[in-house]
Amino acid sequence: MGVMAAIAVSAIGCAGEEPTEPSETIELPTPPPSEALAVLDLETMTDEELLAEARRAYQGFFDDVEDMRASGSDNYLALDEWTTEDFRLNVQEVFDEYLPEGVKAEGVQDLLGMELVGLSGSEVLTYACLSNETVTYVDSDGETVELRNEPGDSVGEITLVLSPDESKLQLHEDVGVDADEVSGSLCAQS
Repeated sequence: MGVMAAIAVSAIGCAGEEPTEPSETIELPTPPPSEALAVLDLETMTDEELLAEARRAYQGFFDDVEDMRASGSDNYLALDEWTTEDFRLNVQEVFDEYLPEGVKAEGVQDLLGMELVGLSGSEVLTYACLSNETVTYVDSDGETVELRNEPGDSVGEITLVLSPDESKLQLHEDVGVDADEVSGSLCAQS
């Protein structure tokens, strides 16, 4: 019986009896807090807050990639929480075209360091250094495959944009840059 029904039944009382005063006040449950998501206001956020949100987006993306790979899925739509469609399609294309037939990636890159470049309109620009040494490639027999020209670390300029509900940043564009263009400590931050 619901709370409102219980109150209605207790107020009626038994037939032929005088209604009695309740001995205690019945408190109704408090409604749950608003489920509205916090909206990010990029213009008022500090550099530290922007960088923290960018790191959160990258880590969320890596967590989703790891979950996708661990489940044996190749459903890249699972990455849409932390990426724009363009970024997701680029990631899918890279893995579909870069990896030889039958080779799968296991694990994900580690984010070694991230620096805020700045805010340009509604885009957050960052540099990121990723370790590629935490990803292994295996063939259909489960044997490890060594890929040529795979650098130990990768540096890129990452553009992030607000998600459609404006509650988080999403990875939008990734352009490789020469490591000499960024500070020497970027890949050593951990």
